[in-house]
Amino acid sequence: MKNDLTLSPREVIETECDKYNFETPGKIQSHGAMLVLQEQNLTIVQLSQNTSKIMNIDHRELVNQPILNFLDPKSGEIFQKGIKSTNFSMINPLRLSFKGTPCDVILLRHQGLLIAEVEPVRQDMDNGDVYQMAAMQAMERIQGAVFAEQLIEIATSEIRELTDFDRVMYYKFDEDYNGQVVSEATVRGVDSFLGLRFPASDIPYRVRRLYMSSTCRYLPDLNEPQVPIFPEINPFTRKALDMTPTILRAVAITHIEYMRNLGINSSMSFTIMKDGKMLGMFACHHYSGKFVPYISRLVCEQIVEMFVMMLGQLDDESSQASRLGKYKQTVLTQLKANQPSGSTNGLLSMVNAEGVAIYKNGKLTLGGYTPSEEETLALIGMLSNPSFNILYQEDASGLFVTSKLSHVLVGAERVKHAASGLLVIPISRTQNEFILWFRPERILTATWAGNPDQAMQVDEKTMRVSPRKSFAAWQKSVENSSETWRSFEVQMAVELRDALI
Repeated sequence: MKNDLTLSPREVIETECDKYNFETPGKIQSHGAMLVLQEQNLTIVQLSQNTSKIMNIDHRELVNQPILNFLDPKSGEIFQKGIKSTNFSMINPLRLSFKGTPCDVILLRHQGLLIAEVEPVRQDMDNGDVYQMAAMQAMERIQGAVFAEQLIEIATSEIRELTDFDRVMYYKFDEDYNGQVVSEATVRGVDSFLGLRFPASDIPYRVRRLYMSSTCRYLPDLNEPQVPIFPEINPFTRKALDMTPTILRAVAITHIEYMRNLGINSSMSFTIMKDGKMLGMFACHHYSGKFVPYISRLVCEQIVEMFVMMLGQLDDESSQASRLGKYKQTVLTQLKANQPSGSTNGLLSMVNAEGVAIYKNGKLTLGGYTPSEEETLALIGMLSNPSFNILYQEDASGLFVTSKLSHVLVGAERVKHAASGLLVIPISRTQNEFILWFRPERILTATWAGNPDQAMQVDEKTMRVSPRKSFAAWQKSVENSSETWRSFEVQMAVELRDALI
């Protein structure tokens, strides 16, 4: 068995993540209160123990009582009308008064429960019209962008202007979820992270899933103690409360340590999703506590929605796919006419590859920059080996794609000069016939925020895992990798496969 000290940074942190109940922490952040209601009779069955601070009502008075008993009459009417909505995002937040204390209430339904997240109203920051006007102006600037890089720069700057955080950056993911800061807006005197890379282990898989469940994640003050939920077990579900979609969900200790090691005390992030995939995020950092009212966060979410729509238009892969698609019919005709040598140029252009191999009728045809004939046949042997089933693991019709071939096949580093990247499709259901596209190794020297191989530190005596403490620039060369295959390029190959078989 491996000792924890021999695990990779990602394996260590994923193992550590398994120990923490991200979804059911049993606590919330202290900048708001949480009420969990049985919707049928609006009885409060669970709640946070800080309601006296937020609503001026002790939590022991509220539990097992109808929420309407504590709302002013007008607020009670607003609340009852609000819960009839089937889309709470259209009505949140509700401005309600709990026995004279004004609060913003954010409603959501989850697992058969009605959850009300209650945040205090601060008069000095309570001007929704100002925020909406700022949002309109920001959206006008965003709509003026003419290419993706400009769009990212404008959105980063606008979010910093609206939130007044010390640093706002756009953090872009690669295919392995390593992140790079590609845009940044800061106040004077704040260290720059622009261009730095952060390993995927900084945002583990389980944490990424939580980020994907809601656009905004807000942590106003890491020094504030977290607040327990009472009672700990929900009397109706007989389980701890699942807080996955909530705003106030408590923060893992390792994340608090990570932020403190960065030197920041407040953060906010907005997830960028496209076609079910997390492309990146806007990350906001502040070096002291930072209160941002819900209406301001909501405005930023509106800006992010506009950003995602614009990004899709400016970085539209469909036009590029259309351009490449013109080669498909020509290639299809040549292959069906058993003219593989005449199809190599079209195949190369179709997916932007450097080399191509066609194995048909027991004959190998090579085009462009490829491994040797012997090496290519050895690759085909591994791909067609039924014991490995490599070609059919991800797609029942057959598809293999990687930009790190040596990470998948033992010995593949011998062909990295021509085939660090490989895209393969079968061209027959009954014969071992294939098309292989190759991309050569592209060595990149990347600058990371700290050593990515030491993303987590393990105490040899206690085996306690904690985040790295140093984020000093660290240069590391990335080898055995090719340029990433883009989704529309893979789709071109899939369409050709489907037409052939």
